[in-house]
Amino acid sequence: MEYDLTYYEKMLKINTPTAELINRKRWEWVQECNPKTVLDYGAGCNFLSLFAPPNVVVDSYDIGTINGCRYPQTGLRRAAYDLIFINDVLEHIEWQYMPDLKIEDALKMATFASVSVPILPEGVYLHTWKHYKENEHLTTFTAQTLIDFFAERGYDCVKNGQPECPPRTDIGSFLFQRRKYRGKADR
Repeated sequence: MEYDLTYYEKMLKINTPTAELINRKRWEWVQECNPKTVLDYGAGCNFLSLFAPPNVVVDSYDIGTINGCRYPQTGLRRAAYDLIFINDVLEHIEWQYMPDLKIEDALKMATFASVSVPILPEGVYLHTWKHYKENEHLTTFTAQTLIDFFAERGYDCVKNGQPECPPRTDIGSFLFQRRKYRGKADR
């Protein structure tokens, strides 16, 4: 039986005032990109798509499950996207030993990438930080290590800040733009 996404989306909208606040901030954050096709990588229960601007098509992808069933999602339906959102995802991957090749491939499909992750504040000890979650947060980023991470993948940081704070503290938001190809592809 096909899952009724319309009912699911209506129920989420009814029960999500904080998610609405955060996701509206995320859409405001990327407005200068004027995206028409968007991939929400690590979409969870698709809050981002619920509050998308009119005329923006959002595809969703996630490996997560609810009660053993995968989150409702569209999957990757296009060869290219104007924008990829990667919110609250990168810190859950052990990049040094087990990089996520699916994210690597998805990044090659996008012109812009909007990323939100916990950013370790300067002078804070990792194991006492409120966002430290052993065996869940497998990679920790500072603003510079995240910028370097995306530079290695062919992106330049065009904006960073903390638009989600409040209600979320120590969460950094970054907007990256893929470098133009100069005869041969960036990696």
